[in-house]
Amino acid sequence: MKYRSLYIIALLFAFFIFSSDSCDSTVEEKQKWEKAQFHKKIETIKDGFESDYLTETARIAYEEKAKQKLIDFSDYFTLYSDKSMDTLFRKKTGEMMMYLFYQNETLLEFKLDDSEKRIRMDTKELLERLRESEYDVLQLKTDSIQTYAALERINESTYIGKLGYLQSVEGIMGKDTTLIDVTTMQSEFYVMKVMKSFGAESKKIWKVFLGNIKKY
Repeated sequence: MKYRSLYIIALLFAFFIFSSDSCDSTVEEKQKWEKAQFHKKIETIKDGFESDYLTETARIAYEEKAKQKLIDFSDYFTLYSDKSMDTLFRKKTGEMMMYLFYQNETLLEFKLDDSEKRIRMDTKELLERLRESEYDVLQLKTDSIQTYAALERINESTYIGKLGYLQSVEGIMGKDTTLIDVTTMQSEFYVMKVMKSFGAESKKIWKVFLGNIKKY
């Protein structure tokens, strides 16, 4: 059995050696075709980014992106509040969290301490309150995200929609975890035309941003 295995391996090796020349042209043609298809897909994507209107398929895709941005927000929120994290890392996380939103004046509704009521604040104030929190970590969880209002065009460069979801905030101090808030929430989201660099040229493309967040 051992010699038979070696024999089969030797045959296969000989086959690949003798057939390599005939296969080279086929492989080269396949690579050219795959490269052409790749560039075609890139152009299709860019055309979609640069189009004046969003198709129904594109709207659904951007709604899914908005849901992911809401999850990203929860992750950044939790990481930024974690006092054990490096200062530079927390600063970068805060910047990434800000980039998720349409503008810094966006209003967010949160209860960050079990002794206070839910209050509205802008993104900068949220970062400040997370830094000053008495808890070691404020953990934000976002579940059951659904499209509450589908994307609707409000002008030539902006669409707006709404997401509904379940939100919880927990305060962690040492080994103790306190449930601060659990409620259904609603978040606006925008798909807007913004300038984006593609190598040496800049073009306007569609991009997703989160908007005001409040209790549903």
